[in-house]
Amino acid sequence: AQEKKKASTISGAVPVLLDRISAPSGEVSRRVRNGGSVRLPCSFRIVLWMISLIPKGDGKMPAPRLQFVRFYTMIPVVLDVKIELRRALMGLLDGKKAVIFGIANEKSIAWAIAQAFRKEGAELAFTYASEAVAKRIFPLAESIGVTRIYPCDVTKDEDIRNVFSEIGKVWDGVDILIHSIAFANREELKGSFLNTSRAGFALAMDVSAYSLIALVREAHPLMKGRGGSVLAMTYYASEKVFPNYNVMGVAKAALEANVRYLAEAVGPDGIRVNAISAGPLKTLAASGVGGFHQIAAHVEAKTPLRSNIEQQDVANAALFLCSDLSRRITGGVHFVDSGYNIMGM
Repeated sequence: AQEKKKASTISGAVPVLLDRISAPSGEVSRRVRNGGSVRLPCSFRIVLWMISLIPKGDGKMPAPRLQFVRFYTMIPVVLDVKIELRRALMGLLDGKKAVIFGIANEKSIAWAIAQAFRKEGAELAFTYASEAVAKRIFPLAESIGVTRIYPCDVTKDEDIRNVFSEIGKVWDGVDILIHSIAFANREELKGSFLNTSRAGFALAMDVSAYSLIALVREAHPLMKGRGGSVLAMTYYASEKVFPNYNVMGVAKAALEANVRYLAEAVGPDGIRVNAISAGPLKTLAASGVGGFHQIAAHVEAKTPLRSNIEQQDVANAALFLCSDLSRRITGGVHFVDSGYNIMGM
């Protein structure tokens, strides 16, 4: 009789406790007696479930009321576990849509960024500037399940408009724009800067700097109000003189100024604009710079970390700058160079 009274007391106390539980945000809401709605912390439901396992004195199954408590409490516990597991498995860019300009081959910084974004749940679209590049980019895109690939010569406004027009037909908007584009004639990247030609200067500035303005202008309608991010790739030669970098250093300086002015122009629409200044990397673009290997060796010896960076290092920084973790960071140039930029000599 005493055991029966004890079980009845415990089961009778449960509804009272339920009525007094506050409703912290994020918990699963359950209906209780008399039509009241409360939210039970997962830990409290587990406690109730453990109480329901207390056997009666004769070792038989718990009282019917406690069986109800066990059933009632374990359903939301399971639901909460599934919800928290889902949150834990979500990527930083789940649901985000990113357009990436500048993948040339598997060594491209843009390709490392694409892989990192895809791994974190982003939906991607690529572009290519020529048929030669297309032959390399299509297999890469297929390897990570990217099917939206568009031709685009960034020196042609019509090509840029067509890309975003096509994207607008299949996506409800764009969250991320990656600009990893630079070009200068090979003859401009060796010898004296005095030998820079007018045509070579104009081409380098058009492809490497102005293209960012053109891309953001066409992407703007698709990015407004989404808390999106624009990210460009630059290099320290925009600030300091590097042998043979020549006109590309000037173009990168212009690109960084574009980042600042664009950040102010599109900031009211919730769009952030940043740049990553990466250390020397063996990419297709770098191969055109005379003496690149000597530059890379010098940088490696002088950096505080005594090492050069890898493409993945830039991709990780890009992941941060294009995720919601950096939602109040805009207009900046962020160094990923093992600290070389702080050195005086």
